[in-house]
Amino acid sequence: MKNLTALLGAVLLALALGPAAAQSPRDAMASVNSSDTMVQSPLPAADFVGQVGAKLRFIIDAGALAQVKGDEDSKAFAKRIVFEQKDLLAELQSLASRAPLRIMITPAAAEQDHNLIVEMRSLNGALFDDLYDPSQVRVHEEMVTLFERYADNGDDAALRRWASRALPKLKRSLAVAVRLK
Repeated sequence: MKNLTALLGAVLLALALGPAAAQSPRDAMASVNSSDTMVQSPLPAADFVGQVGAKLRFIIDAGALAQVKGDEDSKAFAKRIVFEQKDLLAELQSLASRAPLRIMITPAAAEQDHNLIVEMRSLNGALFDDLYDPSQVRVHEEMVTLFERYADNGDDAALRRWASRALPKLKRSLAVAVRLK
C-alpha cells in the first residue's frame, strides 16, 4: 500500500509540474527560457558565475587549439574570440572577487566541453574544423541564453548590469560563429 501511495504521489506531482518534469535539466531550461508565460526564479549569482566561467574556459582553450589546427577562417575567428573572451573572463573575475562569489567551475558544468577539447587535440584540418565550428555555435548560443536569463532575472545587480553590457558582443560573436559552418 505504501508503494502505491508513493507511486500515486509521484504521478500527481508529475502531472502538476507538467512536461518540464519529464525533461532533462537542459531541455527544461530551454523551455523555460522560450516561454513568456512562465515566471523564472532568479538565477543565483554563484551558478551564473560558475557556468560562465566553464564556458569561457572552453572557448579560450578550444580557440587556442583552433589557432594552430583550424582552417584560415577558424584561425581568424579563434584569434579574435580568445582575445575577447579573456577580457570577459577578467571582468568576471573582478566582479566575482567580491565575497562570497568565486568562480567555482563544477566538473559537471565542464565535462562535455572538456571531452570535446580532448577530442580536438587529436584532430587536424577539416576534421578539427568539423568539431570546432559547431562547438562554437553551441557554446555561444548557450552563453547568449545564459546572459539573457541573468540580465533579466539574476540575483546580483552588478552582475546583471555586466551581463546586459556583454550581450551585444556575445551576439556578434555568435553571428560570426554561425558563418564558420
